Amino acid sequence: MATNALPSNERFLDVNNEPQKPLGPIEGYELKPLLSLKEAVETLQSIIPSIQSYVWSTLGNCEEQPKDGLSIDESGAIHLYTTECLHRQLNAVLRSAKRQHLIPYFSYLKLLLTALWKLTDFKGVVWRGVKGDLKVEYSPKTQFFWWGLSSCTKHINILQSEEFLGETGARTLFSIECYNGKLIQNHSCFPDECEVLLLPCSYFEVIGNIEQNNNLRIIPLRQIEPPCVMIQSPCNFPPPTTELQSPSSTESMTDSLSHVSVVSTLPPFTTKPKKDVSTLMNLNVLKQKPTLSMSINRDCSSMDGNEKYLVYCPKRSLSLLNEQGNEKLHIRRDYEVWDICWASYLSQFLILSPTVLYLLDITASKTQQIKGFSQPMWSCTCYEETFIVSSCSEAALIEEYSLSNWKPKRTYHPPLSCQENQYIRCIRFSSSGTHLGVMLSDKNHPNYRLVFELRGSNDMNVLQVTDIGVDRNCWLLSLPNRQFLVNTLKSKKFYLLDSNGQLKETIPYDAKQIWSTASFNGTFLLIQTEDPSELRFYDITR
Repeated sequence: MATNALPSNERFLDVNNEPQKPLGPIEGYELKPLLSLKEAVETLQSIIPSIQSYVWSTLGNCEEQPKDGLSIDESGAIHLYTTECLHRQLNAVLRSAKRQHLIPYFSYLKLLLTALWKLTDFKGVVWRGVKGDLKVEYSPKTQFFWWGLSSCTKHINILQSEEFLGETGARTLFSIECYNGKLIQNHSCFPDECEVLLLPCSYFEVIGNIEQNNNLRIIPLRQIEPPCVMIQSPCNFPPPTTELQSPSSTESMTDSLSHVSVVSTLPPFTTKPKKDVSTLMNLNVLKQKPTLSMSINRDCSSMDGNEKYLVYCPKRSLSLLNEQGNEKLHIRRDYEVWDICWASYLSQFLILSPTVLYLLDITASKTQQIKGFSQPMWSCTCYEETFIVSSCSEAALIEEYSLSNWKPKRTYHPPLSCQENQYIRCIRFSSSGTHLGVMLSDKNHPNYRLVFELRGSNDMNVLQVTDIGVDRNCWLLSLPNRQFLVNTLKSKKFYLLDSNGQLKETIPYDAKQIWSTASFNGTFLLIQTEDPSELRFYDITR
């Protein structure tokens, strides 16, 4: 059917269209591939015949380089939602018990929610309203879902204008304390509305009911954790069985599974106790020839190991090696890798790209998106159930998550995360988990002076600061007995730091450039070098 011309403000005032009964979960859309906006709406042409005309107009109004790190198609998906084209139809099916009616919207919903997922969470008070008194429907302490996309504004005066609720007649204003709203002002058809979108299936509690003058009622709400998951994120979808197409923009979120080819059959992976190398570790072997040396063609230096395998990054791929240097798994990728860490709690490797965290499941031979970030993240580390990640921007953040449910536990801002003039280069748990090693660079220094900080892992309290020298790049490796090994790119040496974070030993090394280090199997120290470009194995138990 043809879409009707609707006022742009209608989506702010449609609360009374929310059903007052439980509905089934919204599932299936996350399985769809990420398409361009034009492709994503093809299944809607029988519902909205003019949809492609709106898409053409929308893309013509999008910036060539959209803000917030979105692709043109992602920004366009948000812009299209705010036009008079489809928000009524989409919200009607999101609020319908007949979940099959959502199927034609799946591809567009995937693109839209992927875009929203990439935006920074807005935490604060937002407003939406309705003409009429909803005192009965929203009594204090009531908990409920809003099933559709909820359009709100940051400014109450917008809703009080005559174009919205006005100042006469029965009116209800919702004052909503949200924790993951999405500020879409940079992508809206109506930026002056200062719109914050609340995601489908958001869950709330009524915390008051206030009657004002002039037939106005204010109902304060607080967004809370839902009792169960009613919609999957666009990042959590299982891998398709056919080859995936690359997204239309390098800025868009990649599909959940890279192209996988199993080089040889892997045995079922089970964790086992690490070898006790506390008294066997011999770093003097770094002055000798490596046990094994491999020429490599890489596009990033990140790598990490566990008790059986090493993961590193050949060009446009991930590779799994055993201690003989034999490749056991090769996985194609179309995203940058900025860090890798082994999560023993999950028995899987975590692969950090700028805004997406992937899980490399060795047993199932696949990678899968498990979390998106609102800003580029640079380094990550795990210990037991705790995952920590740091951003690479000025005034960098350090975020802590639980691996059991991926819920955030703590976020550290400057000056706890770092000083205003510093970048966080690398962060690692100590072998005991009681401390963190953090490499930082001074952005005001012309050659980027590097320091190592030993911190308490529970509070980020700095216990020791050790000057490392001057270089643009560095790497940090956690060693047994709460020691750390630091290398910088061009210094031709390693720095061994003791359990107190103090410099214990400087070890010269024969390579023009040292990119990164890793250990695995309790036996081998791996070093990536440049000129020559090699992966070198050292048996540190010799």
